[in-house]
Amino acid sequence: MIGSAQGYLLESVLSRLRAFEAQAKADPQSRFALQFRFVALSACLANARSLAGWLNVDKGLFSFHSSVKVNPVQVRVQGFDINHAGTRLLAMSKPVYSTLTALSGGHAALIFVPSRKQAQMTAIDILTFVSATSKPRRFNHIPQEQMDAVLSRVVDPALKTVLAAGVAFLFKVETWKRGER
Repeated sequence: MIGSAQGYLLESVLSRLRAFEAQAKADPQSRFALQFRFVALSACLANARSLAGWLNVDKGLFSFHSSVKVNPVQVRVQGFDINHAGTRLLAMSKPVYSTLTALSGGHAALIFVPSRKQAQMTAIDILTFVSATSKPRRFNHIPQEQMDAVLSRVVDPALKTVLAAGVAFLFKVETWKRGER
């Protein structure tokens, strides 16, 4: 939760709920005489067991190892000792591109980032790095005619720019012309 824009808010809400739960256990006649259940979903959480311990969750913690997933997943972790979240994300651009070119082997790759804005910035950074190489179409593996057909349906100008180079970003907003998915 540290370094996240919403981390402090989530931590304060969970701390408050834990206080209510402790009060309910100490005094069954209190106005908080309830059973508490925490349900948390996360795209990435490095310390799931620690968080579960902090929430007093002893049963029902599910964290699936990459070896049991249907599609094989290769996980790479690289640490950055920069405390400011925005600066840390900027510092990650070049290592992300280097890892992407070294390990993807011409296959599709996914990069998870914390926000829509960061998804767009990372895609633009990757486009910048690939444009400076001898193979600017390294990530674009389809004929130009097909790419033109796809690009004609894209509304977002930033997405259209990076998509032309074979790089894309996805977020929960309408990026296609209506009715043309």
